[in-house]
Amino acid sequence: IKSNFSDYLPLILADIGQAALWFLLPVLGITALIVPSITRRLLFGLDQTVRAADAITPDMPEARLPLEPVPHELLPMVEGFNLALDRLEDGQRREARFLADAAHELRTPLTIVQTRLDELPESPLRTKLQSDIKRLSKLANTLLDIQRVRSSTITKTNLRLDTLVAEIARDIALKAVEREQDLTFDAPTGPVEVVGDEVAIRRAVSNVLDNAVRYAGDGADIEIIVEHPARVRIADTGAGFPKIGRAHMTDPFVRGPEAGHLASGAGLGLHLSLTMTQAHGGGLEITDRPTGGAEVILDFSPVT
Repeated sequence: IKSNFSDYLPLILADIGQAALWFLLPVLGITALIVPSITRRLLFGLDQTVRAADAITPDMPEARLPLEPVPHELLPMVEGFNLALDRLEDGQRREARFLADAAHELRTPLTIVQTRLDELPESPLRTKLQSDIKRLSKLANTLLDIQRVRSSTITKTNLRLDTLVAEIARDIALKAVEREQDLTFDAPTGPVEVVGDEVAIRRAVSNVLDNAVRYAGDGADIEIIVEHPARVRIADTGAGFPKIGRAHMTDPFVRGPEAGHLASGAGLGLHLSLTMTQAHGGGLEITDRPTGGAEVILDFSPVT
């Protein structure tokens, strides 16, 4: 019997294997169709969430990740992320409110002190105090400008960037002449249009140009170039920006060494210009001229 069973065992196993194969093939086929579909559906919701997270920027404090397409297992993680964004938004609003309140509170006493100084007789001390008051007033106004941009209260319209920059250059030309600086302006023949807030753009360009006039040195050459699509280059032949710490020159309250740019002031000029350009969808770049000196590039949003 054993001998006979051994003879038939391979055939029996072959029949069982064939039967199992016919049973497994449909199962595998159904699995191959269903699993990718379920996986795609789950990953589609996750992919939407990832793209939403990637689109969040610092100027979107109200942005949150959507909960609808997220797989149930990942909901606690997304909800926790949204709670973190809630805390960040609350902290940002507190900071903005403090900044605005502090700037407003500074303006009133500064105005009173300025009025009282004007009543004093001429003296070196009066002149120095007036200079200090002017600097503090400029600081307060700069803080208010930064707050205005961060709170998205700027009004954007179609503007001629080349015309605005030409006016700014004319306004500051007298300061350049007093320092025997050669100030040149260049722009394309046709209009260079920009979508932006006129006051914000003026402040952004004026701050950089004023820095160039103040710190490039007597007799320096200063170039103002307006380019398409909506870019302003301000270059000078002065000592240039210090290479050490240059990456932080646009941080608030950062000033360069006495030998370089930004030797005086509150250290908010470049930070304000950067904030203004970013509010217009652009940015600010600090670099060196190939022939020596500094160059600052301001990018704004062109008209499309």
